[in-house]
Amino acid sequence: MTPAGSIFVGVDTLFGPVLLGYGRAKGNASAFYLTFGPLLRTETGE
Repeated sequence: MTPAGSIFVGVDTLFGPVLLGYGRAKGNASAFYLTFGPLLRTETGE
């Protein structure tokens, strides 16, 4: 198992949530994340 950590910040906009994140793992592996819209989509059945 590789030790890793991440941090995210989000804001709710008129167009839905926007999330910005940064992750880092052992060995200088890192990544930035930019996500628009809901992370979990559900069917309302309507």
